[in-house]
Amino acid sequence: MRKITLILTLLIVVFLAIPLYAGDEFVEQHCWGFENATYFKDAGDNTILPWEIYVRSFIGICPDSNQAKVLCPLDYAFYHAYNAAFAVAAGNCFGMSLLANIIYKEEGHMGFCKPVYTYSGDFDGPASAKLCTVITVMQCHEWSHAGIMWMAENITGTHIKDGNYAYEQVEYYLSMGDLPVLTIVQNTSLVGHTLIPYKVEESGSKRYIYIYDSNKWYPPDSLFYDDHDNYIEVTKSNGNWKYQWDASTTWGSPDGFIFATPMSIVKASSRNPLQLGGITDAMNHVFLTGANISQISDDEGHKFYKTSANSHNKLSDIEDNPSLKMKNLIRMPMTFAAPARSVRKTVRKPANPPEIYFAIGSEGKNLNFEIAATGKKYKFEMAGTDNIIRLSAPGGSSGRDNFEVTKLSTNNQELKLSSKRGTAKFEVELHQTVPGSETSRIFKVTNLQAPSSSPVRLRLAEGRDALLLIGEKGPVSCNLQITQVADGKITKMPARTLNVPGKEWQKVTPDNWNKLNGATIKVNKLQTQIPPDPLDKKQMPVDPIEKKK
Repeated sequence: MRKITLILTLLIVVFLAIPLYAGDEFVEQHCWGFENATYFKDAGDNTILPWEIYVRSFIGICPDSNQAKVLCPLDYAFYHAYNAAFAVAAGNCFGMSLLANIIYKEEGHMGFCKPVYTYSGDFDGPASAKLCTVITVMQCHEWSHAGIMWMAENITGTHIKDGNYAYEQVEYYLSMGDLPVLTIVQNTSLVGHTLIPYKVEESGSKRYIYIYDSNKWYPPDSLFYDDHDNYIEVTKSNGNWKYQWDASTTWGSPDGFIFATPMSIVKASSRNPLQLGGITDAMNHVFLTGANISQISDDEGHKFYKTSANSHNKLSDIEDNPSLKMKNLIRMPMTFAAPARSVRKTVRKPANPPEIYFAIGSEGKNLNFEIAATGKKYKFEMAGTDNIIRLSAPGGSSGRDNFEVTKLSTNNQELKLSSKRGTAKFEVELHQTVPGSETSRIFKVTNLQAPSSSPVRLRLAEGRDALLLIGEKGPVSCNLQITQVADGKITKMPARTLNVPGKEWQKVTPDNWNKLNGATIKVNKLQTQIPPDPLDKKQMPVDPIEKKK
């Protein structure tokens, strides 16, 4: 009896040691029978994420897209950024990979079951409209709160370029039955792609991660798998890795990113990451369209890019010196890549794709953004913790603008803006929630000029009942519109013209919040001046001894 027990124990140990994905027939038998593609278009034939699918992808999203910008501003802000990323999409590689993993492991998911190769489709994706929806929902999970946090941990870590580490992570998660997806990011375009790793193998000085690539499917690309060319090659001695993207292009070392994400991290739906992040880790997103971020820096001497160039299109542009790099900020790669095929419709991409960043654990910090304006209209947005800044600049001359956000995600958050473009004008929208309530207020400032010779600083009073405004060296003129959202009711004060004295803080407030639509504006010098920020040396008096030095 003891011998039988020992034999059974050994058999169980051997079985558990075998990777869940075994055998080179995996792709043919357990992967999709159609290719990576996008499914939803607007009237102009641009790829979009429909709001109703966004609602299904995250928990607690405002169902009414028409009211979301005012009633559910963080829902709208996150959607606005993610949909802009979706607009440059050429596929749903993450969603296809994650859904195939879940169905393989759990027999089925969201109405679909194994084997998934039985679901028909072609170069335009699955034939089933419902399956198109489900794959898109799972694609959105890449940008779930847990998914973003996982990506940030990997990207800001020390192993993001290490093929050996990726190999060992894949091996570990396969052995644990927590099936991973594998994300790779190309250095030269900041474009990423997600694969299914199903087997690892060592041979001499090399390691191989065998993968299913949703851009190559059975049967059209059967030779890729039958000839065993479906692998990422890793050199054991130095961790260099490479993947033959197509006949003429190789992704990999020295600067390409590679990391594994286990199924357990991204399977479940979550709240909007900005709302959940506001509770747990002060997550903010930064979203820019129509221009380029030249540099991002903080008050501790860290910077995001190695140089302040007009644009950054390579992973190798990102500062990687441990003493200089920003450890709490990531730029999101566009992980929707698909190769060009003669049979695929041409995917139109904007000449200036969006830049999307996430700042994590930045509460109370100061961030400075240098914007390389191209002369075209651009929009900048920073959102998180019930606190949204929206900036836009109309077309005009090219040059640099500066936005500094101090005391980020606190009641004392402040925006300072200036421009080296001379006559540049801005539209600024500050949207914050009144502390201790569900009431929110939006102060929208238009036709605001902020030259480099006299930067303008704006913040909301702690009760969110007034706009505090100062032109550091001269008067400020602009228009102001105020919106209040209370108990689901929206009231507005029509735009009023402001002419504000400079050099001292001014308090701008309506005379009647209960009848906002008929209110008049009061402008008064702030009686209690805002004390200087002890972290901002530019505001502090100069020590005579230090000045002499």
